[in-house]
Amino acid sequence: MRRRRRRVTEEIAMEVSKPGKGPFLAMMLACLPNGVMSFALPLYAHALGASAVQVGICFTLASMTQLLCRPAVGWWMDRGDKRLFLVLGCVLQGLAFWSYAASREVSMLYLSAVVAAVANSLVWTAALALVAGRDRHVGEGMGRLESASARGALIGAIPAFNAVGMFSLERSWSFIMAAFAVGAVVAALAAWRMVPRTPPDPHAAMPLPVPDRRCLYRLLLLALLTALAGGMVLPVLVLFLSERFGAPSSTIAAAYVPAALVLSILPAYAGRLVDRVGSTGPLVAGLGLMAVAMLLMPWMTHLSWLIALWVAEACGLALAVPAERKLVAGICGARGGTVFGLYATVANAATAVGPLVGGAAYQYLDHRAPFAVAAALLVLTAGLYLRWFGAGVHRSVGVAGVAS
Repeated sequence: MRRRRRRVTEEIAMEVSKPGKGPFLAMMLACLPNGVMSFALPLYAHALGASAVQVGICFTLASMTQLLCRPAVGWWMDRGDKRLFLVLGCVLQGLAFWSYAASREVSMLYLSAVVAAVANSLVWTAALALVAGRDRHVGEGMGRLESASARGALIGAIPAFNAVGMFSLERSWSFIMAAFAVGAVVAALAAWRMVPRTPPDPHAAMPLPVPDRRCLYRLLLLALLTALAGGMVLPVLVLFLSERFGAPSSTIAAAYVPAALVLSILPAYAGRLVDRVGSTGPLVAGLGLMAVAMLLMPWMTHLSWLIALWVAEACGLALAVPAERKLVAGICGARGGTVFGLYATVANAATAVGPLVGGAAYQYLDHRAPFAVAAALLVLTAGLYLRWFGAGVHRSVGVAGVAS
């Protein structure tokens, strides 16, 4: 009887200790606006009288704020309690969306976007650093965070778009933003109650060893290439759907739902696979699947085939994301906030530049050009991962999960 009780106690302890268990609900609630704001914010700003330039300024302010905040937030986070930064990020997001709800001038939208960008920097950097700091199941934890983000965006988008369809964006804006603010407050409470305290580690102030630093620079370069490829394709894909098939915005949104469902479920299971077999295989397979899907997209003549390729790309992304983040987690040690702050900054910069490059290639070269260039970048990235982090590469540093 005692042995049985002990075994049950150990199983419960193992389940509670899984990474991502604490931040999961907080991340999902914090990401409720993610599927709405890129569509709703420009339309509402235009309804307030904003020009196209003013709308662009709003998004640029948010991007620049994140680029400046994430490295500083990550460095500061390593010297304090990461849970407090996660809670603070959720609280700031609640304030940002209350401000959005009360916005009746474009200047208020600017202020709200900046506060929301600071909140996003805090939430994502803290959540990634918390998962990276665990000893086991890091790949699964990274996958669960990605699933939580996609699931939250999907859950937030469905009622929001229904409200807009029933009333109008101008009439439902305040209600939708207030609902997102309430979700952020609940996320803060969940983070405070469910995430364990993380005392500062004295090793966080020590610099990375030279071999680990070299690996980090390589990983940042590869993360830059991956994010650049994704950033090139997403906006021109929506344009391609509209021009090739004459699809309205509602059809485009419906076409993305299967891929969104894949991203809300598959990353957690892919993370478990990464924990079992290592990062390199799933990462290269995911990048290859994304490259094939992107290369074939502009050749499709029927919307159903394009949806299938969109799902295939989502499957590749679900494989690649937890594998890549586990590689980064393997070298950060006690510097999870600093390292993931840099990682998120690089990816954010590439995501900001990618749409400009993809749009220029689409307009001035050929509508297939951004898809081909993105596929080539992904193939190059997969090859570099094999060369630098493949199973046959022997290094003195402990990059977790490279070739288990």
